[in-house]
Amino acid sequence: MGECLFVRKRKEKIEEERDDVRRPVVEYAGEAKSFLREALEHAKVGDYDKADQMMNESRMSIERDHEAHRGVIQYSAMKPDSITIPFILMHAEDHLLSVSSELNIFEELINIYKVIDKLNKK
Repeated sequence: MGECLFVRKRKEKIEEERDDVRRPVVEYAGEAKSFLREALEHAKVGDYDKADQMMNESRMSIERDHEAHRGVIQYSAMKPDSITIPFILMHAEDHLLSVSSELNIFEELINIYKVIDKLNKK
């Protein structure tokens, strides 16, 4: 015999809630990566003001991502039935960690472009 309609609907509602809590972690990380790539493109053509602006946008997205991730952890602590670690959360954490590393690398790359430009202008 299958689950009653009420139980099935409750499980669906819990799953929707989980997705609503987890989704921003992936979205903010993707946004941060886009800003990083845009920053590098601006640096390649010597538009360092725009590159710096895009780097700041990326930092803000990463900060929002950390806040969203913290929210997922807090949600999981308040909802014992949500302790299982789903694929989407692992995927989101992977994005968060990689974009945080990329931020450091891109900062160095942009600094290298700035130094090269200064040397070429001498």
